[in-house]
Amino acid sequence: MNLTPLTPITELYVCHSIPLDNTYRDTFSKKFFPSASAQASFFINNSKFTFTNLSPIRLQNQIRLPVNADKLYDCNYIVFKNANFSDKYFYAFITKIDFINVNMTNITIEIDIMQTWLFDYTIQPCFVEREHVINDTIGANLVEDNLETGTYVFDYAQTISGLTPCYICLGSTVDLSEFNAVSGALYKNVYSGIQLYAFEPNEGNVNTINNAILSLTEAGKSDAIVGIFMCPPTMFETSLLDFNTGKGYDSVNGYTPKNNKLFTYPYKYLYVSNLDGTSADYKMEFFSGENCSFKYGGDYSMNPSVALIPTNYKGIQNNYDEKIVLSNYPQCAFNVDTFKAWLAQNGSSLGMSVLSSALSSGVSAGTSLATGNIAGAGTSAISGLLNIGQTLAQISDKSKMPPQAHGSQSNSLNVALGIKNFFIAHKTITYEFAKQIDDFWSVFGYPVHETKVPNTTNRPSWNYVKTLESKITGSIPFNDISQIRSIFDKGFTFWHGNFVGDYTRGNK
Repeated sequence: MNLTPLTPITELYVCHSIPLDNTYRDTFSKKFFPSASAQASFFINNSKFTFTNLSPIRLQNQIRLPVNADKLYDCNYIVFKNANFSDKYFYAFITKIDFINVNMTNITIEIDIMQTWLFDYTIQPCFVEREHVINDTIGANLVEDNLETGTYVFDYAQTISGLTPCYICLGSTVDLSEFNAVSGALYKNVYSGIQLYAFEPNEGNVNTINNAILSLTEAGKSDAIVGIFMCPPTMFETSLLDFNTGKGYDSVNGYTPKNNKLFTYPYKYLYVSNLDGTSADYKMEFFSGENCSFKYGGDYSMNPSVALIPTNYKGIQNNYDEKIVLSNYPQCAFNVDTFKAWLAQNGSSLGMSVLSSALSSGVSAGTSLATGNIAGAGTSAISGLLNIGQTLAQISDKSKMPPQAHGSQSNSLNVALGIKNFFIAHKTITYEFAKQIDDFWSVFGYPVHETKVPNTTNRPSWNYVKTLESKITGSIPFNDISQIRSIFDKGFTFWHGNFVGDYTRGNK
């Protein structure tokens, strides 16, 4: 049987300046090449030499070309088609150029499996580690990336105006007008038998408090003062108050991000401190609406506290579990005039004692004189007078005693500094770290950690993809399928135009 020899009609194009290599960090996408013919046209249009009627080229081979090696040193890629066998173009990297003679050069090639089989394989749903996402809405991409964040700074800070200045509060078991005993009642759902009087902190009200203490003392009711303390104005509000602060979704420490993940925790978040050792971090993306919303209010007690409660946070209208509390308000010391208090409490008995002694001495003297007992009269009179003298001496001694201190002075530092309040701030990474992280995401996308078909063409300029145990199907050699899977799992970038490596282009 005679075989008709095939006419060599293999065509080969030697290309220059093709921005691809066998590391497969970058490749061209179907978005750049909408068809196989468009793909072939691009590479052929970037060829430096064209050869026809060559012998068939094997996929892993060395090829001899009738051209001087010096003319090929700027060439890094070839396109060829063995027309005797198929109409398919193959794409390959030039990995080595060897001089044979002035008219002959040997090139070593390695098939570019990503371009050769670009239209012949399909990526199936698999675990996607990273990619450029379709939806970059703030809060839509919260998988942690474990990137270095550096030192944090406060981008914006404020306090709640309704909590300062602190009031002076006097607690008493009697009312301050008639000194009648007060009756117990429910205050904010809690029973109390103490009446609380609040005064704004000014000189006039200080004098009012001092006069109240004096009046109670003179009335012998100084013990009715249970205590004096500082309190927040909200202690007397019957309902919770609203507080809102903006999210600041315009910049991160002055840097305007290209990737909205930079507006989320841990790159930017709301920091709240009671300035007394307790703080809380709130993720602004978990607040529904345009603002970070809170309610705040205090209890009715001698040791008051104020709670700041996030609202519409993590899907909970009033998230009491994540509240932060402001407490340790100052307890105040006050003076009671010891003599006046003693005199008020003992005045009646002292008066009766003096009267009794005076009457006793007078009666005894008169009786003794009437009976002619002069000695008895002297003794009785002297005894009565001595009792009166002792009482007067006791009064004199009590009058010299200093005022007695009640209560104790404590927890006064933050009030003294004018900072008894919640400190609320946007806590962010610095401008420098924000730019570094933003640039990283622009190149490598976000962590996704989701089983899905990877995004390969949704961005205008490039798409980065990294998978785990990718699934590739197609009518292509098994070894090439295995290698394509490895490329996806290692991570690489699809470029949608002839601008490989140009990350200055827009890609939102």
